[in-house]
Amino acid sequence: MKRIIIVLFYLFSYLSAFSQDWSAGYSFGYGTYQLDDIKAIQNSIQRYMDQFGAKTIENFPGWYTHTGNIGYITNHHHFGIIFSYLTTGGRSGVTDYSGSYYTNITMNGYRLGAFYRYYINIGLSKLNIYLQASPGIMFSTMKITESINVGTESDSYREKMISLAAYIEPTAGIIYHFTDWLSVSVSGGYEADFLGKLMTTTGDKSNLKSHWNGLRVYAGLQLTLPSNR
Repeated sequence: MKRIIIVLFYLFSYLSAFSQDWSAGYSFGYGTYQLDDIKAIQNSIQRYMDQFGAKTIENFPGWYTHTGNIGYITNHHHFGIIFSYLTTGGRSGVTDYSGSYYTNITMNGYRLGAFYRYYINIGLSKLNIYLQASPGIMFSTMKITESINVGTESDSYREKMISLAAYIEPTAGIIYHFTDWLSVSVSGGYEADFLGKLMTTTGDKSNLKSHWNGLRVYAGLQLTLPSNR
C-alpha cells in the first residue's frame, strides 16, 4: 500500500510539472458542401421549370462557417467540446410582365462534438503545428419555400425537413502564441458525414441524406486561462 501511494505521489508530481490550462476559442471559416441529394432536388425543380424560363440563381455554394470551442490543455495535448454552424442554399426563379415564380431551399447545419488536438514542437517557442480529430453529431434543417404570382393571384408552399447525422473531421494547422493567453491559428481539413436521412417534422422518413462532406479552412483566436502550473 505504501508503495502504491509513493507511485501515485510521483505520478501526480510528474503531471503537475506540465502546464495545464483552460481554453476558449472561436474560428471563422469557409467550407464546400457535397449535399448531393439536396442538389438533386434543386436540379429536378430546375428541369421542370425550364419550360417557363426559370433559371438557377444559387446552387448550394460553399459558404462561411462559425466554430466555437472550450477545452483543456496539458503539455502537448488539447481536448474539449466544439460547436459549429454551417449554412448554404439554392434558388431558382423567373420574373416577367405576367408574374413571378421562385423556389428557395435553405440548408442549416449545427455540429456538436468533441475534439482532440496534439501540438508538435518545431523548435520555435511561439509557433507550433498541430493535428486534430473531431467526431460528433450534425443536426440539419432543410426549408423549401415555393411561391408563384400571376396577375392578382398568388400561391405558396412550405416544407421543412430535419436530419441527425454523425461526422468526423480531421484537420491540421499552425498556431502562433502572441502571449501566454492569446494565440491565433490557421488550419484546414475535411469533413465526412454518415447517416443523416431527412425526415419531416411529423416523423415521415425519406431516402434523402444531408451530407455536408467537403473541405474546411479556418482562421481562429484562442484565449488561454492558466489553471495549474
